[in-house]
Amino acid sequence: MTKRPWRPLYGEMPGEIDYPNTTLYEALVESASTFPRRFVYDFLGHRRPYRSLLSEVKRVAQGFWALGVRPGHRVCTLLPNTPHMIVFLYAINRIGAVLGVFDPDAGSRDVSHLLEDFQPQWAVVTREHVAGFQRLAGGKSIRGVVV
Repeated sequence: MTKRPWRPLYGEMPGEIDYPNTTLYEALVESASTFPRRFVYDFLGHRRPYRSLLSEVKRVAQGFWALGVRPGHRVCTLLPNTPHMIVFLYAINRIGAVLGVFDPDAGSRDVSHLLEDFQPQWAVVTREHVAGFQRLAGGKSIRGVVV
């Protein structure tokens, strides 16, 4: 058996957790079905119920699909931590694509390394980052940039 010297630090917490065999999107669907009116987040006073989030996630996933994003494609985001990021996370997961979250405050050298490692086919960036992103991504096989 593998030694786990950190285990005593868990206190009453279980050492192992059984996770359901489900996707993040499927977990959202279940939560929206079970708690449709409960708030999934409160961001700067804007509260959003699960049902509303699920509806937007479906619309955004359809939009990505219409653009050509498919299962297994790699999509990177260069976005701040806002509710939009939550929507993109679940929408990309619904399609079965792979999401790479890039820090919009990272320097160009770091983003360049991330692009080289992750090799995204698609990107979602803010308007303020699009020019810099396109400069860094020049020559890479990116099919589309969503602003």
